[in-house]
Amino acid sequence: MVATVETHPCIYCRDPADSLEHSLPAAFGEFEDAPLLKERICTRCNNERLGVLDEQLARCGPEAFLRRHYGVRGRRTHQDVNPFYRGSAGGQRLEMTSHDEIGGTDVLIECENGKYRQARQLIFVEQAGRVHQLPIREGTTPEQLRAEREKLSVEKPSTSI
Repeated sequence: MVATVETHPCIYCRDPADSLEHSLPAAFGEFEDAPLLKERICTRCNNERLGVLDEQLARCGPEAFLRRHYGVRGRRTHQDVNPFYRGSAGGQRLEMTSHDEIGGTDVLIECENGKYRQARQLIFVEQAGRVHQLPIREGTTPEQLRAEREKLSVEKPSTSI
């Protein structure tokens, strides 16, 4: 008689559930003796589907703001992303504004280790008064800036600040 090993299907794709899954997203940190969920998910879905959700959570939402405010860094193997300049894994960048009395308009601000400052940006003010902020990421080329400006669909700018 041959013993058979029962395999459970992945809850997302029905492939064999062969991966251990964190009960809390890895973006929250590694917790000593945290339980792992067994026989729930396959390796591909754990790495691709949940990995993307983990990345969006850590880099695009409230968690991204708190991580930046408190100086929490990600894994050494992951690219450092400033969520005020770009989103990640399809998520949007964080956007916070403050009114600049000198320029007379709202400006983008960013945070790092609890310190806030005006972000690197171009500001376009339409004749109708609508304001567009274009953050400038480190290493951005002039061609990339032009392409990003085109996406803003600025109508008849009266000024650039």
